[in-house]
Amino acid sequence: MCFPLGMIVAVYRDEIELFLFQIKSVPISGKCEKYGGTFLLFILAVVILGRHKGNFYLYETWMIALTVSVFLLTMKFEFHSRILLWLGKNLFEVYILMRIPMILFQPYMVEHNYWYFLLCAVCTYLLVIAFSYVVRQIDRVLFE
Repeated sequence: MCFPLGMIVAVYRDEIELFLFQIKSVPISGKCEKYGGTFLLFILAVVILGRHKGNFYLYETWMIALTVSVFLLTMKFEFHSRILLWLGKNLFEVYILMRIPMILFQPYMVEHNYWYFLLCAVCTYLLVIAFSYVVRQIDRVLFE
């Protein structure tokens, strides 16, 4: 559900930003953005729906609310992180390659969740580096 949400946001990003950051006059404080209220609404939805993850539809709604909350947070603040920058540049590679170590190591790491995560993250990183190198070599041969 979050992938189609991302596609919708990509198509309507200008309209969403115009809606959220349009400043309106209000009687008490003078000026108001819709961003703050919208962000608080989605954070409240994350907190409330997070307690009801047993229901499939509430879990999906919780995932969407969490995704929108993170999206709204990144609209307002800039995060200067080398890890996030690298993930952004290699997102497709990470997306297609991360399941390989997860499938390979799952039978052996059933009761070791943190070690499983760490091992999968390191293996995914190494796979992405190798995959990117091979793709660059193929591009160099084909397009130069």
